[in-house]
Amino acid sequence: MKISLLILIILSISFSTSSFAQVGKVEQYSNAKTALIIDSLEQVISNSPEIVNRDISYQLAHLYKHIDQDQAKMFAHRFIFTSDSVTSAIMLNSIYGLLANIHESQKNIDSSYYYLTLQSSLSDDSRLENNDAIKQKYLGNYNGNNSNNGIIGFSSINFFIILILILFILIIVAYFSVSKKKNAQKEAAKNKELEFANTKLQEFSDELQQAIMANTIDRAIELEETSNVIVNLRKSLKKAEESNYLKNAFLGTMSHQIRTPLSGIMGFSDMLETELALRGNEDLYEFAKNIKEAGEKLMSLITNIIDISSIEANILELNIISCDLNKIVRSVEKEYVFKAKEKGLIFKTKFDKDIPAIYADKDNLVKVLKVVMDNAIQYTSKGFVTISTSYNFKKNKATIEVKDKGISIDTETMKMLIESFDYSKHGSSLTYQGSGLGLILAHRLITLMNGSLELVSEKEIGTEVVITLPCLLAEGQNDTDKNTLENATIINAPEYGRLKIFIVEDDRMNRMVLEKMLKKTGEITTAIDGDDALKKLKKTSSSGNYYDVMLFDINLPAPWDGMKLMREIRKRFPHTNNTPFIAQTAYAMSGDKDLYLDAGFNDYISKPINKTELITMIQKQLELFKNR
Repeated sequence: MKISLLILIILSISFSTSSFAQVGKVEQYSNAKTALIIDSLEQVISNSPEIVNRDISYQLAHLYKHIDQDQAKMFAHRFIFTSDSVTSAIMLNSIYGLLANIHESQKNIDSSYYYLTLQSSLSDDSRLENNDAIKQKYLGNYNGNNSNNGIIGFSSINFFIILILILFILIIVAYFSVSKKKNAQKEAAKNKELEFANTKLQEFSDELQQAIMANTIDRAIELEETSNVIVNLRKSLKKAEESNYLKNAFLGTMSHQIRTPLSGIMGFSDMLETELALRGNEDLYEFAKNIKEAGEKLMSLITNIIDISSIEANILELNIISCDLNKIVRSVEKEYVFKAKEKGLIFKTKFDKDIPAIYADKDNLVKVLKVVMDNAIQYTSKGFVTISTSYNFKKNKATIEVKDKGISIDTETMKMLIESFDYSKHGSSLTYQGSGLGLILAHRLITLMNGSLELVSEKEIGTEVVITLPCLLAEGQNDTDKNTLENATIINAPEYGRLKIFIVEDDRMNRMVLEKMLKKTGEITTAIDGDDALKKLKKTSSSGNYYDVMLFDINLPAPWDGMKLMREIRKRFPHTNNTPFIAQTAYAMSGDKDLYLDAGFNDYISKPINKTELITMIQKQLELFKNR
C-alpha cells in the first residue's frame, strides 16, 4: 500500500505540472496575440482620419502598458493632443490614470501627482470598461481558464486524465495485492524449506560435536601420553646432566692430583735420559727419550681434557682485559721459530702496526696460539709456516692467520672438529677420543673471548686457521661491541648476552646469596612471595619486558608454593611457556625432585646451591629452549 500511495503522489504531481504548463501556454499565446493586434493597429494609424487615429492611439496606449511603457506614454500623449470637447470623458480619465501609473512606476512622483490631479476632475469608471471593450474586440472570447465545456469544474481532457489515473492506481493496487499474496505463499514455502534445513543442520552439528568430543578425548589421551614421555625424558636428561656435571667437575678438580704424578714421571724420564746420554748407552737413551715424549703428549692431552671439562663445568673463568696482540704473537714466535728451524721449515711473520688493543685473556690466548702452532709445525714436513696479524677498521676486529703447507686434515677428522665446534647442539656429549682435541679447546676458549676461530684445510695445499678478536673502541666509534663484551657474562655461553632472571625467594639471606651468584649474568629481579611475583610479572609483561629464566623456591608463604605459582604464571602469561622454570629446594629425596619435573618445572637444584652448578644449569636450559 505504501508503494501504491507513492505512485499516486507521483502521478498527481505529474498532472499538476501538466496543468501549469497549459496555463503558461495560454498566457504565452495571449501575449503573442496582443503583439499581432499592436502591429495591425500601427499599420492602420498612418492611413486613417484623425478621429480614427485618436481611438487607435487610445487603444495602443493601453496595449503597450505592460509591454513598453515609453510607447504607452507616447500614444497616451498623442491621444490627449488629438482629443477635443467631443472626446469621451471616460477615455480621457483612463489615459490620465494610465500616465499617472506609468510615472509612478518610473519614480516620477511629481508627474504622477499631476496626472492624478487631472484624473480627479473626470470620471473614474472609464478605463476598465475600455480595456474590456478592446479585449472583446480584438481577442474575442478566448480564455484558457474559462472553458464552458468542463465537467464538474474540470476540462474534458483533465477529467479523462484523472479518470485514467484512478483506473491505473486501482490496477496497481490490485497487482500489488496479488503479488503480496503470492509472496506470502512463497515466503511460507521458503520458511518450511529453511526449517527443514535447520533441522538437518542441527542433526549434522550434533553428529559433528560427538565426533569432535570423541576425537578430543583421543587427542587428550595422546597429549597426556606425550606429556608423560616428555617428563620421563626430562628426568633421564636430568640424571645424565647430573652425571656429566659430576664427571666434569671431578676432572676439573683433579688437575693437581693428575698432573703431580705425571710431572714426576716426566722429571725422572728427563733425568734418566741425561744419565744414559752421559754413559753412552744409546739403546736405553732412546727408551728414555720415548718415555719423555710420551709423557709430554699425555700431559698435553690430560691438560686439554681438564681444561674442556673445566669449561663445561663452568669452573674456568676468563680474565678478559686489554692486551697488545702483536706483543703476544711475538712471544709465541720466539718459542716456535727454533722448532721450525729444527725441522728445516721456513717460518715467516707479518704484523699490522695499526692494530689497537684487543679484548682477550692473555694467558689463554697464548695457549690457543701454541695449540695452533704445534699442529702447524708437527704436520708440516717441508715448506713454510706463517703467522700474521691484521686489523679490520669497519668491524673493529683484529685477525690472526696461521698458514702451513703441511698435510691437510682428513675429511672425517674435519667433520668431527666442525661438529665439536658447534657443541651447543649436543651439549656435553663430546667424547675425548681421536685427534684434534687441542683445536676443540682452542675454539672454545676463543668463543669465550667473544671471538671466532675458523678452520680451512685442503689436500696438497695445507691448512689455514683464522682467529678473530674484538678490539678496543677508537674515538667516535659506536660502543655497542663494548657493551656486548661487558654484558656477555655467562661463563660458557657468551652468545646469550645479558640475561634477565626472575627469582622468587622468601628468605632474605637466600635472596642475597642468589643475587650475588648471578649478578654478573645480567639483570636480577626478585620477589618475596607469590602475590609479589604476579604483581611484578604483570607490570613487566604489559611493557613487553620478558625474562629469560625463572628461579622459584618451592617452599613459599601460603597460599602459594613454587609449583602452584609456576602453574598460575604459565596460565596468566602464555609467553612464559617459552621460558625455563628452575625449582630450588631443600628437599633432597629423589622422589621429591621427580615431583617437580612432573609438575612442569624444567629443572631443579638442591640447596645449598653451588654457583657453578646453577650457572651450568641455566646454560643447559637456554640451549634446550633455543633448539626447540
